[in-house]
Amino acid sequence: MNKKWKSFQKLTEKCYENMIGAEEDASCWQNGFELLKEFVLEERKRDPQFAPELELLDDATDYRFDIEGWLEDCLDEMGYERRSCSASENVR
Repeated sequence: MNKKWKSFQKLTEKCYENMIGAEEDASCWQNGFELLKEFVLEERKRDPQFAPELELLDDATDYRFDIEGWLEDCLDEMGYERRSCSASENVR
């Protein structure tokens, strides 16, 4: 697992601690989302067809992080409406 994924894993742990009230700093949700976008952009430099749908990131990571579930929680915590979105719309 590369360094960015380890950072993402630590951020997601903080996010869920924040969700249950054990962590006061809620910036982890935005930081995790930004790191995820960065990862997708880097991968797309190598493979433009990488994860055309954000939900496909779980396939790319062998389901280590439950990215789809984390994204749903992230959007809820950040106050966004839940909607179907493709990575190409939101990761530029």
